[in-house]
Amino acid sequence: MCGRMTQYTPIDTYRRVFPFSSRVSELSARYNVAPGSMVLAVIAYPDGERVGGMMRWGLSGPRSGLLINARSETVAERPRFRPLLAKRHTVIPANGYYEWHQASRDPYYFRPTDDVWLFLGLYDLERTSGEAAFVILTAEAPEPWQTIHPRVPLGVSPHQAAEWLSADKSPGEWQTWLTRVASFQAPAEVYPVSRQVNHARIDHPELVVPVAPAGSV
Repeated sequence: MCGRMTQYTPIDTYRRVFPFSSRVSELSARYNVAPGSMVLAVIAYPDGERVGGMMRWGLSGPRSGLLINARSETVAERPRFRPLLAKRHTVIPANGYYEWHQASRDPYYFRPTDDVWLFLGLYDLERTSGEAAFVILTAEAPEPWQTIHPRVPLGVSPHQAAEWLSADKSPGEWQTWLTRVASFQAPAEVYPVSRQVNHARIDHPELVVPVAPAGSV
């Protein structure tokens, strides 16, 4: 987790929840955002201004693959992430994400009850291209969701997201902060969706429509 997400509402919807100035005037509705895609992400400048722009999902790994997630419990211990934890934070607004049931492999959609999630991430500039890229921090899933998957993206409140972008803490202090923040997950609707989401090239609104009656988890 997390391997697919959605960003399908107008950019002003995200800005109402979490104010930021934007380099993007319009945002194409995306119902099946896969790693390697350009995604709306927010960073803070040294003067405190929050700015949203497009950033690639996935840092180049030590081998050929992409690093798309990082465990929030251990980022301060990982050589790849510890320098980023000190100064390169980002917030990724999203409408939800997909996860595959660990037993049946059926896809499920996780949608916050207040329509927008704010995921915490770390970003870096790729050495070869200079392009900004990010990973999403994950946490242990709440008990009701663990039958689907044991990990969830770390979603936070607007207040916590603002602190993530603006506060000045050491990597160790951030590690403690992340542990505290990860202890609570906002309520969400969770329901099965079409297996069409398995194919990254398929991207349309029907992907987030339940294939069975929706239920809160």
